[in-house]
Amino acid sequence: MTWSRRRCTIGLAGTAFGIFHFFGKVISCQELETSAAFSYSGDTGPDKWGSLSPDYKACSNGKSQSPINIVEDKAVRNKTLKPLRRQYYPVNATLVNNGYNVEMEFGNAGVLIGNGKNYTLQQMHWHTHSEHTINNVSFDAELHLVHQASDGSISVIAILYELGSKPDPIIAKIQSKLAKLASNETEIDIGTFNTSQLWKNTHKYYRYVGSLTTPPCTENVTWHVLGEERSISKDQINALKAPLLPTSECLLAQATARSLETALFGLAIVGFAQKILFSLWPSLLRS
Repeated sequence: MTWSRRRCTIGLAGTAFGIFHFFGKVISCQELETSAAFSYSGDTGPDKWGSLSPDYKACSNGKSQSPINIVEDKAVRNKTLKPLRRQYYPVNATLVNNGYNVEMEFGNAGVLIGNGKNYTLQQMHWHTHSEHTINNVSFDAELHLVHQASDGSISVIAILYELGSKPDPIIAKIQSKLAKLASNETEIDIGTFNTSQLWKNTHKYYRYVGSLTTPPCTENVTWHVLGEERSISKDQINALKAPLLPTSECLLAQATARSLETALFGLAIVGFAQKILFSLWPSLLRS
C-alpha cells in the first residue's frame, strides 16, 4: 500500500539488459531502477528498502509489517466486528503515474467509519500481482483504498483480483485514460468518478494492524482485506502496468508488489466473515 502521493520517481526495474528510449534519452531498465527512490527489484528492491534512507528503517526492522498471508482455517472467532460502514459519493478524480503504481487521487471521496472515527477516502491504487495472499494463494492484482482520519491514523481496504474473462467495471471506466497515461503523461483529470461502485462485498473481510507496503513502511495501519475477489481481464492487468515502464520487455518482467518474504510482522489478525469474526496469531499466518 502506498501512502505518500506523487513521488518523483521514473519507472521501475525489469531487466538489466535491454536498452530503450525514454523521454528522448537512451536508458536501460537497470538505469530506470537506480533512478527511483525505491523499486521492486535489484539494489533498490524490497529487501534493500530499510537501508535506502533513515526514514525507511521500519521496512527492515518493523514488527508488524504488511503484506501477510491469511490462513483461514487457523482463525479464532471474534464476534465484535461489524460489516464495513462506508459513505462514499461521486467526486472529481485525478489519475496519477507515480512511477511504481497507478493511483487515483480524490482528496475526499467520503468516509470509512470505524474505531469511533471517520476515515476519509483520499486515494486508491493498484498493485500487480497481489501483495496479500490467502492460504498461500496469490492473486493477479490488488486494489488499495487508502483512508486517513483527522488524527493522522490510516485505514486501508484491500480488494483482490482474479484473472478471468469478465473485465472489472471500475477499471473499464478508466482504461482509455490508462492508455493516455502510458504515453508519457504523469497525471490526467478524469472528471467525476462514482466511488459507490466500491461498496460491494464488504460482509466478509479480514482485519489486522500492519504497515504501509511501500517506504517508509509506517506501522499501525489498520487493514481490511475483503474475502471475495473481483474479476480482472489480462488486458486490464497490462493496462495498469503500461504507464509504469517505457517498454513491454520491462513491463512483462516487473511486478509492483511487495513480497511476503520481505515483510516482518508481529500483531494478531482479525477478520469478519458472514457475520462471524476471526482472529489469527502471527505464528499461524504463514506456512
